[in-house]
Amino acid sequence: MHRAEDLPSAIRRARRAGDGDVLVEQFLPGRELSVAIIGSPEEPVLLPAVEFVFGAAFHGRPAVRTLQSKQDPTHPEYGAVEIIRAELDTATRQAVESASRAAWKALGCDGYGRVDLRLGEDGLPYVIEVNANCSLEIGPQAGDCGTMVVAARLAGWDDEALFSSILDAGLARAARGPLPVRSAASARWTPALGYSLHALRAIAEGEIIAELDQSLAAGRGARRPWLVDGEWIVPDPPARWARTTGVARADAVLAERDGSRHLAASRPVAPFAEVRIAGRSARRGPQMLLKIPS
Repeated sequence: MHRAEDLPSAIRRARRAGDGDVLVEQFLPGRELSVAIIGSPEEPVLLPAVEFVFGAAFHGRPAVRTLQSKQDPTHPEYGAVEIIRAELDTATRQAVESASRAAWKALGCDGYGRVDLRLGEDGLPYVIEVNANCSLEIGPQAGDCGTMVVAARLAGWDDEALFSSILDAGLARAARGPLPVRSAASARWTPALGYSLHALRAIAEGEIIAELDQSLAAGRGARRPWLVDGEWIVPDPPARWARTTGVARADAVLAERDGSRHLAASRPVAPFAEVRIAGRSARRGPQMLLKIPS
């Protein structure tokens, strides 16, 4: 959309397309770049940036690589995006690499992946995605390959060198030992439940799973406690939760201690088990159950 008055109808269309919330962001029409990275957060190896060049099929359309443009041979945008080595001046190249390196480290990425960026009107790079599980597909033509494979080839690497480097990074990670668990629980997707909260390790009764020190203000008060690592927990009606899990017993409760809200285990939780959460809300009835959305 290009006009503020079109926003309400655009949000309604987006809501009809799925169950989650709608995130409104400014579209950056500038050059789209991608930096492939191999290695640890502390010692990443960056391949030269590549650029996505949008062809004539995108004239009059938003320059966005949709799923159809990448996977649907019948779509007019299919194959209309060329990946080339990005020609950047020194200052821009350094800014792109610095932003990519910072994003990789901030998310604790380790192994291989890509950081996708766009250049704003101010000439600065803006991170639009960190793809930590990017495609490594190989084919006879560049259009048949994952972006990371193309980036490596444009940098002068053959496929063997790319995959050897990825394997070396994995072996180095294994030699460093397991990563420390930063939190007791995190979001996990399952076919039956979608995204929900799962234990990362054994959780003891009474243990604080997460501090809820931030919240999203809404017209009726703070309604979405902030959990960990960018995840939100939101209320589900108890009846719906009981139907989903087949059990109406909570594993954790929202509580308050020393003026700070937190999520505490009400009974032991086994590693990788779903953490079912109960809390109290005067606005939403005597009890609400919380689940992380997709």
